Amino acid sequence: MILWITYNDYKKDTRTKWLDVAIYTITGSIGTLLFLLWFATDHTATANNYNVLWAFPLNLIIIYQATKTVPKRWYIGFIKLLIILLVLMTLHWIVGVQGFSFALIPFLIALFFRYLYLLRFDKKVYSA
Repeated sequence: MILWITYNDYKKDTRTKWLDVAIYTITGSIGTLLFLLWFATDHTATANNYNVLWAFPLNLIIIYQATKTVPKRWYIGFIKLLIILLVLMTLHWIVGVQGFSFALIPFLIALFFRYLYLLRFDKKVYSA
């Protein structure tokens, strides 16, 4: 569904704000939970859990920027950071630092393409 909406946004040269808010809310909430389980508790199962690379806790902070027609310039840098984190997670997976569920692959691909589209769209907003 994320890829379909992103494709439609590309065709119409728009940005579906509610999708971005939903993505940031879901990934930020999951990331915050994982982060708290990693650092605030003694759960050994969640220690060193690199799922926080795709479920980034700071996504909760940028929800407001996702609702704006013209977000602040640092938002572009933040999207670049999210893309880098997805690439790092893939490298962790390939090298064998941590194994991830294969069920995550479609979601991670969708996130990657959505972030690339947001990067392209927001750069175009500032160049116009």
